[in-house]
Amino acid sequence: MSFVDSDANALLDLSLGTSGLLPATVYVGLLLAAPNADGTGVSEPPGFGYARVSRANNATEWPNATGRVKVHANDITFPAASGGDWGLVTHAGIFDAAVAGNLRLVAVLSTPRQIDDTDIFRFLAATSPLQFTHPFLP
Repeated sequence: MSFVDSDANALLDLSLGTSGLLPATVYVGLLLAAPNADGTGVSEPPGFGYARVSRANNATEWPNATGRVKVHANDITFPAASGGDWGLVTHAGIFDAAVAGNLRLVAVLSTPRQIDDTDIFRFLAATSPLQFTHPFLP
C-alpha cells in the first residue's frame, strides 16, 4: 500500500517545515554510507573540522513538499575540512541534535563527493541533490 501524493507531501511537511514531529532546530549531517533503516549504523566524517549544520525547522527554511520531495530554501554550508580528509560523502541526514541524537531523515546524494582537506561542502538552495523523501513513502 502507498500514500497518495498529497498525503506523502503532508507527512514530509509535518517532519520538516514545522516543529510538529521534529524539534524547532534540526541538524544536517553528512554520511559516508547508507545507515540502517532503524537509524543506526550512522557513519559521519571522522573529525577534521566536521560538524553538523543547524537549521530552523520552519516553513521559511523548508518550504512545502512537492512531488513527495522536501528541499531546503537556503544554502547549507559546512565548515572547511581542516587537518585531514572527510572521505566520500554518499548521503545526508537530518538529526535532532548537534552531536549524537537521532537520525530522523536520510537523503541519498545523486553524485557522491570526496571531501579532502581544505574542501568546503555546500548544498545550494533548492537546486542541490539534498532532497528528502519520507522513509516509509514508496
